[in-house]
Amino acid sequence: MAHKITDACVSCGTCAENCPVEAITQGDTQYEINPDTCVDCGACAANCPVEAIDMGDDKYVIDQDKCIACGTCKANCPADAITED
Repeated sequence: MAHKITDACVSCGTCAENCPVEAITQGDTQYEINPDTCVDCGACAANCPVEAIDMGDDKYVIDQDKCIACGTCKANCPADAITED
């Protein structure tokens, strides 16, 4: 599920500037995320100066039985949100 911009949005545009897939546009009263375009990378939330972006209802879970610990997710995370144990 796509991230969601809350009513705390001050329409500064930082989220749109940092979205790598251009999923964020200015709405009538605040910025909005197109859930069909959003890839849930978290770059918008990581850069929001007022913390107005929620993860939405879904959270990513790594299937440890399938993970081969290649590090590709860590190297490609625009929010630098993946760390090693």
